[in-house]
Amino acid sequence: MIYCFGDSWGEGDELKEDEKPFVHWLAKDLDESYKNFSLGGNSYPLIVTQVFDNIRNIDSDSDVSKLFKIRNIQKSDIVLIVIPPDIRWMEEIDSGFQTWIMGGQDHGKINFRYMSWLGDKTELWFRYHASLFTYSIQSALDSIGCKYLFMHNYGGEFIIDYRFKSLINTDNFLNIKSSLTTLLGGNDEYESWDLKRDGPSTDNSTKKYFETYGHPSELGHKRIAKLIKDKI
Repeated sequence: MIYCFGDSWGEGDELKEDEKPFVHWLAKDLDESYKNFSLGGNSYPLIVTQVFDNIRNIDSDSDVSKLFKIRNIQKSDIVLIVIPPDIRWMEEIDSGFQTWIMGGQDHGKINFRYMSWLGDKTELWFRYHASLFTYSIQSALDSIGCKYLFMHNYGGEFIIDYRFKSLINTDNFLNIKSSLTTLLGGNDEYESWDLKRDGPSTDNSTKKYFETYGHPSELGHKRIAKLIKDKI
């Protein structure tokens, strides 16, 4: 089984109705089934909750997997984590969590309550928490023994807070130095922990692997699937 957690890049935003995101193409290539928990506009802290909500199912999802374990054959699930733009956060709504961003649910309008919460927080605050989230997921998945891979869609290099440099295994990133946008040949001008926006504004619509608003085309998703397969 392949599990995918992420934002619009994992979900396949802008794809046509009969087109599929990269987790589909990876699963097809590996002859695996998959579950995709990605949500458009998702935040990293919310992704952490989704991983822990589903942790009991990972690597023990089927009788076939259990059979492999009994025979001491390495057969594990694969978990893919797409890390969204940095300043998206989450809030509690009706005893549950949902993504919280500066634009609110209505893009183009400022969420003043979010901006008030943002206050004087700096790049350091967001970098620390992104590293904490990464380490939390890494620790949980290491305890299971499954394969997993982090990847970030924007922001150049994923910078780890100094407190976690000896703790986070960068080999578990598709490419910690380059975003998915860069790996697909797009222009990535989004700066990590950009306190003025929670996503890029660079136009990649004329690039080979992109759709109108900068999400991967199906060809781009197939390219990502190949990069993941080569890595794992």
